[in-house]
Amino acid sequence: MSQPSATYARAPITTVDDLLADRKRVYAHFVTGAKVAIAAVAIILALMGIFLT
Repeated sequence: MSQPSATYARAPITTVDDLLADRKRVYAHFVTGAKVAIAAVAIILALMGIFLT
């Protein structure tokens, strides 16, 4: 699911605006990944609860 980020292909960051934009993009990726991970854990726990009881 992880694609190579286009950030590394760009020129070095020179302005504060570029730095903030990159930080926001990385944060958005992190939040999306965290949501997917939490959902996966919740589903696994629910299935375990169904099968173990």
